[in-house]
Amino acid sequence: MDEQATPVKKFQWKWVGISMASYLLFYMLPIAVIVHSYSPGDPSVMARTVLAVWSFAGIFIIAAIVGYVSEGVTLWEPACSAASVIVLLGVYFAVHILSSGLYVEVRMSRLFRETLVMVIVFILLSLLGAWFGERAQKLWRQQ
Repeated sequence: MDEQATPVKKFQWKWVGISMASYLLFYMLPIAVIVHSYSPGDPSVMARTVLAVWSFAGIFIIAAIVGYVSEGVTLWEPACSAASVIVLLGVYFAVHILSSGLYVEVRMSRLFRETLVMVIVFILLSLLGAWFGERAQKLWRQQ
């Protein structure tokens, strides 16, 4: 009798951790390198372009790769990790703003709104990327 493996449908914390590590290593590290590669007052056009493109494409690409290599269906795991990374980034900026005395120029409510919008956009991008990766997994992997 042929036994087919049923796809895993429950939330897999293992893939949240793998996604988080992937986002930190392959998403945040390149952004940090790009940001620190130019002088603060004069970023090159190339650095700004690469940073802008990678800020959005990186979330999609990493989620697609995680969706492709994972066992079972993992859509929400990369989305949860992407949201966590952006929240951590927002907390980092809030602490940096408060500790450097820039809070006069930047209102915390503005930072909170921008972080919330980024979380929503990045969840949607990662869900789309993970769906694409899962679709590619179904089409290209041998059963």
